[in-house]
Amino acid sequence: MAGNNPLDMANIICYNKTTDQAVLDLAVADREAATFTVELPDIWVGGNIHCWMYFSSPDDMTNSISQYVNVVQL
Repeated sequence: MAGNNPLDMANIICYNKTTDQAVLDLAVADREAATFTVELPDIWVGGNIHCWMYFSSPDDMTNSISQYVNVVQL
């Protein structure tokens, strides 16, 4: 994905290895927002959650390569 359009939308993928479940949250915020909130299943509390994110162009025709963000504990 060429350039950094401020209107690109952030997408997040969260994976709980213990439950073998994933959550894909699309268009959680535009690139300029710099922060966003994602709701995850209550059953995941106490678990280690692996997260990736990628950006989509405003017209949904192009996606960036996903990047591993980190593991977080809920």
